[in-house]
Amino acid sequence: MMFRRTGRTSVLLSGAIAAAIALHWPAVVRADVPIEQIEGYNDPTDPTPTEYAPIDFNGSSTVTVSGGVYNGITFNAINGDTDTYSDHADAVGQLIYGTNAVGNPYVANVYAVEADSFLTDIVDPQPALSDDGPAPGTFVGGSEVINNSYVADLSQSTPVPLSNLDGLRRLDFMIQQADVTFVAAAAVNSTDLAGTYMDWAAYDSLAVTGANTDFQPGNGSPGKTHADVSLVALASFATADVSGYVAGLYGHAQAAGQTSALHDVVMRSLIMAGADKTNYARQTVNNLSISIGAGYADYANSLSILNFGQQPILPISSGNIAGSVTSNPQGWAYGAINAGTQDAVLFHTNTSIDGITASLNWDVTQSQPAPGEIDTTDAGTIFPTLGPEVRPVTLVSGQYVLGASLGDATLQSYLPANTDNVEYIYSTSTLPAGNYAFMITGDPNLTASVGFSYILALPPEWNVNSAGDWNNSMNWADRTVPNGVDQVATLGAVSMSAHTVFTDTPITLGTLNFNNANKYALVGAGSLSMQVSSGSAAINVDQGTQEINLPLTLVSNTIATIQSGATLIIGDPMTLNSGITLNVTGGGTMNIESLVNLGSGSSISVADGTSLMGDSAIATGAGSLPVLVNGTMDISQMSLDLNLQSAADGQYVVVDYADGGNIIGEFASIDGLPPGAVIDYGGTTANPESIVVVVPEPTSLTLVMGVGILALRRRQSIGR
Repeated sequence: MMFRRTGRTSVLLSGAIAAAIALHWPAVVRADVPIEQIEGYNDPTDPTPTEYAPIDFNGSSTVTVSGGVYNGITFNAINGDTDTYSDHADAVGQLIYGTNAVGNPYVANVYAVEADSFLTDIVDPQPALSDDGPAPGTFVGGSEVINNSYVADLSQSTPVPLSNLDGLRRLDFMIQQADVTFVAAAAVNSTDLAGTYMDWAAYDSLAVTGANTDFQPGNGSPGKTHADVSLVALASFATADVSGYVAGLYGHAQAAGQTSALHDVVMRSLIMAGADKTNYARQTVNNLSISIGAGYADYANSLSILNFGQQPILPISSGNIAGSVTSNPQGWAYGAINAGTQDAVLFHTNTSIDGITASLNWDVTQSQPAPGEIDTTDAGTIFPTLGPEVRPVTLVSGQYVLGASLGDATLQSYLPANTDNVEYIYSTSTLPAGNYAFMITGDPNLTASVGFSYILALPPEWNVNSAGDWNNSMNWADRTVPNGVDQVATLGAVSMSAHTVFTDTPITLGTLNFNNANKYALVGAGSLSMQVSSGSAAINVDQGTQEINLPLTLVSNTIATIQSGATLIIGDPMTLNSGITLNVTGGGTMNIESLVNLGSGSSISVADGTSLMGDSAIATGAGSLPVLVNGTMDISQMSLDLNLQSAADGQYVVVDYADGGNIIGEFASIDGLPPGAVIDYGGTTANPESIVVVVPEPTSLTLVMGVGILALRRRQSIGR
């Protein structure tokens, strides 16, 4: 549901309530992030502002709830204390600070405010713009998050009257003065919601669209012409969810002592930079979608940005920047961008960059010609214009020198003056590893306090030039430990010498990439499994000699691509589950130095130009075709255990090299042959160019399919 206002008349819009996503949070000491909840009252025939609160005050102006979803929260009635309960306000409240809301542990006080009274008595829109009109009122003292789950218009006249513009400018003034995060439901279309620009179109609001309206701000909006974020829910409840996210961010920032984050411009930037890009389309000059803004609000992403911490905003002087770069792939900043200056947030990556998201936010306000007055005319509007851009920087003599523009429109955002107070960067362009700056160009004449948040999309790549623990997120470029079905991990260019990467717990991957001339050795008391949800897992060795010195299990079919001149050492037991195929290709060498266990029906295929060798061997059961050699296989130091103490008479292929493969030597030792059986290296009439086990007649023994064991010496790995 969502309320629409036409002057003093309220119309309840029908619609099914979307299921709210419940985000559970552990109990903590309740912080104090005061919420002002502005709601339209339910009964349009009732001349008094009743039925506007999440609870029934029953004649008391203040109620502290004991038990239930609002346990421990104190509610304050601002516009009446009888017949106050609204099911809509209750549903909204549960999403902001109810038991399952992320804002819950941090909200101790809620101020219930009736919407019409807020508009007419507090915002106090005037019939026309004025350079000396009465100043608006204020939000309830101490409030940090304002939830505004209704939309309104002040008249049905066309074009939108100046009273709407005057009201929005007053609201911007109120938000900037109080430094509150004003989260507003955004809904406007060409029919029943025509003209509904209050209050979401205020520039300083965080405008949230939902799934229940055809959002068409068009050219009629007197203020903002796009959403900031969206959620798949009715607009009222999408707004409530986002208000809960903001309350959670305030609470976390308070608990962590991140006082600079406690500003509306930072909160807006955190929410927008963290937005999910599903259904996102670049439609505005500042890289936003009209209907969903930066995308779908994602609390986990925004909280992650906050937790990575504050980064300094550094002045740029004659193209030089004094300071240090951060290697954090996420972060935020707060500070003043002085008039006529350029500033920067510096960052560094050891890996390529797959994408960048950043949000620069600031406030718009109005001047005051005298105490108690406000100038809502164009001349009285204080509207800075800023612009961010990603630039390379080079370290020279202890300072970073700003490089030229990269010439990529997605890595910059520059709006015409007085157009918007958010500049957004969303780029999927690939950038090489190196040093960079988020350069912020200030307004020529106005100083602005800004909030800035960013996320770098980095590959899951090892990020330290040293040995280290696989399971330490700080060792990975994107600060995420790769471990799971389909996940990708790259051991790449950062290492300047041979290093070990160790794990004492099991790791599962879909793709493992080695790309360094220096050796990486995977070691430890853990294990490695290769598994994908579809297709084949992959082990890719682009260069160097690399080693997997962990027990290796192929749960899915796996392609090992080893480039010419490169080598992959399998230093611990390798198991192919039943029916699994390992394809070794690329022209390089796989060196097997430990046990290989082949499950029933599993096989190893060696492609043309690729070598399979080592001081281990192949283990298999009869009746399978385990090794198809198109390249070269050196078996001169390999042992073979067929585990065939009994087998029916016949010929059992162990190695097939009929398609041009090359076999070097003979097996160093052979175990597990049934009585009378022999190995024929030259193939037979039935199986030419193969290595086969020939079991002569007569025999009545039963064929046994076993798990083969290849056991030989193990190479000593690099120590941790």
